[in-house]
Amino acid sequence: MIMSGVDLVPLVDEGLGNSAYLVDLGDGRAQLADGAVLIDARPIGRFGAAHVAGAISIPPRPAFANWLGWLAPVD
Repeated sequence: MIMSGVDLVPLVDEGLGNSAYLVDLGDGRAQLADGAVLIDARPIGRFGAAHVAGAISIPPRPAFANWLGWLAPVD
């Protein structure tokens, strides 16, 4: 999610083995209400089990950038 003026807290998701970020719940809700797009890059099974309403699932794979380019707004 592109978030201006929001402090992002880096963390490592042990299930994915890569970097991710924690976002304050209030800041995240405000950004989504303002039209931000949330890309959920967790594996599809985890997305299917639970996800933020309106999130777009794009699991990491070789075509990630292609899907991101098609589904996420440029700004």
